[in-house]
Amino acid sequence: GKVLFNRAVVKLQQGEQEPQILLRQGALDLTLASDTLNLNLSLATGAEQAEGQIKAIGSAHLPSVKGNLLDLMTADMQVSFTDVQLAPFLALAPAESSVPQGQAILASELTVKNTEGGNLVLRGPVTLIEVDLTGGFLAEDHPRLDQLAFELHLQRDEQKEWRLPELKMLSDFGSADLQSSYGKQGLQATGKGQFDLPILLSQLPGLFKVQDNLRLENGSASLVFELAEQDKVMHVTADATVEDLAGRQNKQPFVWKSPLSLSLQGSMTGKEPEVDKLVLKADFLDIEGQGNLQHFTLKAQQILIKLCKRSVELSSLIGMRVDA
Repeated sequence: GKVLFNRAVVKLQQGEQEPQILLRQGALDLTLASDTLNLNLSLATGAEQAEGQIKAIGSAHLPSVKGNLLDLMTADMQVSFTDVQLAPFLALAPAESSVPQGQAILASELTVKNTEGGNLVLRGPVTLIEVDLTGGFLAEDHPRLDQLAFELHLQRDEQKEWRLPELKMLSDFGSADLQSSYGKQGLQATGKGQFDLPILLSQLPGLFKVQDNLRLENGSASLVFELAEQDKVMHVTADATVEDLAGRQNKQPFVWKSPLSLSLQGSMTGKEPEVDKLVLKADFLDIEGQGNLQHFTLKAQQILIKLCKRSVELSSLIGMRVDA
């Protein structure tokens, strides 16, 4: 059998507004012969002066016996997105949803493969440029990024467990690597990242609760974390380091070159966090903490205060204990 359509148009109408063209120049060539389905799909997006393209080419061998289609069929497909404007697609989300609105241009080359047994693989680069978003989960933040790029590798194995062997992210504000899996034991994940703090905090001030009188001009952060779910309890281990800080607060300059490190071991049951051990270290302090939302204890063992002026250094060593 064969299914064809050509020059198809999909329009979107919101409220009383004029219908907007979402997809056009749609062409589909779908043929079925000897249990093999061949697909060739192409679509144009956006206005003619800013046209994008979506294409999907591939084939699937359909099973001759009844059962779970994903477990029995084999498939190989290439899906590409070229200069696709995401604004009209984001507008499809309900107003009360967590999906942000705005502009971004998508480019991607994805490979989709499925083998008998239900082993599904999706991988390839995904790049967003000219990102300008607000609302939704971003709340009051309004990030504007030149580029947000991902290298995606997603798998579903024969035990129907999902794995993310690799997810790499590169953007204006830094880079990150993530690996994770989700199955009968729950979520397991590890990751690491390097971030440019002035860019990150200026793009997402609301998320990081940045004070209005603070302007960070230099600084970097690194993060390594591990998540492991067991018996519906999420166990968390994280290490973060911040260094080379410089900027202005209340228009007064400050410089903090020495590294500040944070180490955390804890867990989350439902919405209840439990900190087994928190350690905050710098060249002038060493603080440890533990507890939960009802009772949290901090212990500061050594605080070294250094004041330097005209080559005269004053140092004092203070020990204190704080219970809150």
